[in-house]
Amino acid sequence: MVYFSININKKYFETLETYVSNYFHKRILHEKYNDNFSYFITSGKIEYATCLKANPLIIKLFFMSIYWRCSITTKEPFAEFKIKEEYLLRLDLLRHKTSDIKEFEKKTADKNINEKSLIVVKSTNMKNQTNNFIYAQASEDNTYGIVFNEYITFLAVEETPRIRKLNYFTNKGTLPFLVILASNDLWLTFKNMIIEHFRELKTKSLTEKNDYTDNKI
Repeated sequence: MVYFSININKKYFETLETYVSNYFHKRILHEKYNDNFSYFITSGKIEYATCLKANPLIIKLFFMSIYWRCSITTKEPFAEFKIKEEYLLRLDLLRHKTSDIKEFEKKTADKNINEKSLIVVKSTNMKNQTNNFIYAQASEDNTYGIVFNEYITFLAVEETPRIRKLNYFTNKGTLPFLVILASNDLWLTFKNMIIEHFRELKTKSLTEKNDYTDNKI
């Protein structure tokens, strides 16, 4: 997994990362921990799992913390990535702040956390993750996406048309955390969708820039 660190709340983020690594990331595709998850497949042949023994609040806060940290950093490849509701994410993180894992496990999500939509896609390719990439994007409807290693994720502070299309797989509310398990074909579908959207945004940005330049001349 890829982590980002800052001096403020460093211990807090480390607690989130350690918990998610130990109880989610290392277990979800490990046969030894099959009883920690329920596995399903939709009529459309999309596989997914729900986490039975991991705290959904901690997992959600972990992914939200990545979005917030990517939004505030000036480092590549996230220098141009900005979440309009960045301040709201920060408030959510601060309200649940603790560096004590036992205290963390007693916490429950509040209304603000429950209303935010998060979708997580996990590659099932255990052999080679080097073909994956690190990337972040912000859509015009305020749907945000981050790809890192074997995860593709989408976040929306308020429900958006893009999120609504994947509503069945959205982590919103108080249910156990759900993650899509993507085979190579499905993973490439999501990956190509993001790349194509990135191209569209770049093309639009260049067009607007050229139009502005022409008008100035």
